[in-house]
Amino acid sequence: MRKLLILLFLTLFSLGAQAGIEKNDKTVSIFGAYTSSDDSDTLILQAAAGYFVTDTLELQAVILQVASEDNVGNTTAVGGYGVNANLYIPGKSPDLIPYVGAGGTLILTDFNGMTDTTLGLNAQAGLKQFLKENIAVNYQAQLVSSDTYDATILSVGFTIFLE
Repeated sequence: MRKLLILLFLTLFSLGAQAGIEKNDKTVSIFGAYTSSDDSDTLILQAAAGYFVTDTLELQAVILQVASEDNVGNTTAVGGYGVNANLYIPGKSPDLIPYVGAGGTLILTDFNGMTDTTLGLNAQAGLKQFLKENIAVNYQAQLVSSDTYDATILSVGFTIFLE
């Protein structure tokens, strides 16, 4: 099984990139999500700076901010600083490129004045839809999990590719 995973890993990293993705590219991304329900309102903002170490592997530094208030006035603020590795999977369309990734995050929570800091893990999958060679709309689903905080974040954002 391990040999099969290594072979799959090497095969994915040897594929050529599409659209505007190339080794040594730098990226700046911003994502946002807002939910409103009978129970709470939540705003999620995430910013990332990335660097492509290969044509398909991007390393990112990420900042996450979540603000939520429920219908009885309880507030929750979550901040996070982390790193991700995203693997892009080139396909038939140069304008639509899916990716998967994972990372770690230092999560800072404040629930009505009670604070906590913990380490979390995250996994994400997404799709970049290129509008131009260096600009993409980004659709992403992300799972964040730690001892004190778990979240599923569905977001839309923009990525700018810098050469």
